[in-house]
Amino acid sequence: MELIITMIYTMIGLAALSLIATAAAVYFSNKKINEKIEIAKRRDERMEHRNTYVSI
Repeated sequence: MELIITMIYTMIGLAALSLIATAAAVYFSNKKINEKIEIAKRRDERMEHRNTYVSI
């Protein structure tokens, strides 16, 4: 009986760890994607400003 309870707790613990790991991976990948989007936005703004300077 104790062995079964231990196995159940182990499975629940592993499932919780995998959920936490998945959530962390998704969070960090979204963070990187957002950084790339920000860099692209800044680059676009620079290009727009460069065009206005050239036209002047």
